[in-house]
Amino acid sequence: MGQFVCSGLQDLELLGGGDSGDVRYDVIWFQWVLGHFPDSDLESLLRRCRECLQESGVIVVKENMSSGGFVLDKEDMSVTRSESAYKAVFESAGLKVVEEMWQTKFPKELYPVKMFALR
Repeated sequence: MGQFVCSGLQDLELLGGGDSGDVRYDVIWFQWVLGHFPDSDLESLLRRCRECLQESGVIVVKENMSSGGFVLDKEDMSVTRSESAYKAVFESAGLKVVEEMWQTKFPKELYPVKMFALR
């Protein structure tokens, strides 16, 4: 294993892309954090990540899914997006879904969770 980066997204400095283009990542994983980004900031983050992937690398997104549209959590000001809303942001960021699956064995009273592998 080369380099492992553990960082808050607000502090994330992507190595690769731009002038320092020799560092590339096999996997960039986002889990239950993207609801804190407006669509435009999420698209920008995903574009920056895409530029830093190995040719065979993937971005993994694991998030709660609303049944349609957006659901605002007024306590933490996060947004739960629908599957189609996520896919629209992925497409805007120049990414394609190469694999997707629903979380199984998850409590029914919680939002359904979906995982996407993007390239």
